[in-house]
Amino acid sequence: MPTSNPTLSHYIKECYNKMHSVWLIFDEHGNIIVSGAMTERSLGYPISMLEGTDVMMIIKPEDRIRVRSIMDSLLAGEQDIIKSEIEMVNREGHLSMVGIQMFLVRSREGTMQICLAGMDISFYKDNQWSMEMMNKKLNILGSATRHDVLNSLTGLFGYLELAEVKNKDENVAKFIKKAKASAETIKKQIEFTRTYQELGSKKPSWINVRDVIRLSYAGLNEPRLPLNVDVDDVEVYADQMLEKVFFNIMENAQRHAEATEMSITFRRKGDEGEIVIEDDGKGVPENEKDFIFKRGYGKNTGFGLYLSREVLEITGMKIVENGAEGRGARFVITIPPNRFRTGQ
Repeated sequence: MPTSNPTLSHYIKECYNKMHSVWLIFDEHGNIIVSGAMTERSLGYPISMLEGTDVMMIIKPEDRIRVRSIMDSLLAGEQDIIKSEIEMVNREGHLSMVGIQMFLVRSREGTMQICLAGMDISFYKDNQWSMEMMNKKLNILGSATRHDVLNSLTGLFGYLELAEVKNKDENVAKFIKKAKASAETIKKQIEFTRTYQELGSKKPSWINVRDVIRLSYAGLNEPRLPLNVDVDDVEVYADQMLEKVFFNIMENAQRHAEATEMSITFRRKGDEGEIVIEDDGKGVPENEKDFIFKRGYGKNTGFGLYLSREVLEITGMKIVENGAEGRGARFVITIPPNRFRTGQ
């Protein structure tokens, strides 16, 4: 152990026995010198059988090269602590997935030895696999259902068009118009489920704000609003659908706000960051500010700003609208500390 105090050594060993399901100390050749009590319970090997054994004998053959590489890296002083996941073989030949961290310790004689401390994560890995399979099945079900509904809607639109052409009754024409509007709403809601299904499906990453604004603006139907962008070279840690956030706000300004220009700026505010999106349109009425981010509220599908809020909340960002009615909309995205960076 890395201390010459016998009492402290005892406590450290006790802590490791309680905290880790596997812990071993072995020399540079992999020969086990010390093993913890929990190792015996987890793998089924008596301590007397493990000590003096090659550590590779209890590691799945496919993982041995990786463990050897970690040992070499530690001994060469390239890293202090290395974390990984390996499969270990118990006495009955069964495999357990173990999350490990390995680091160097110095013996009383001054020689460098390697400590492997690990937790059995098989239960979590099994649950993760089950969740992935469940999500896969739900995605397949959602895609198939969406495909069938959209096909049925195509047929419905066709019949309504025929009815509209052949109908001569003005009252019936009103009902046909309402039926087409309802079918169009259903279509938009079904298409939204495709977008929402993708939300959070990929791991968040660092995204350049200027680049994503450029992509969002280019995606507008005939973009005509002059756009002033002042965001330095900032990157934010966000979901891959961040582009949708800027697109939805820009589209609202262009379609509904009667705006003639828009600006997007970034600024630091203490430890946090803020992205401010402003236009010079008619703004949001005071009594609607608490509702515009709710699902279904709005003049088009009612999903755009709701989706924007959901995308941002995946990595802890918040969005509010605090503009003045008659002077333009003002959306403020607050970015938590360590979720933005510049000059990368």
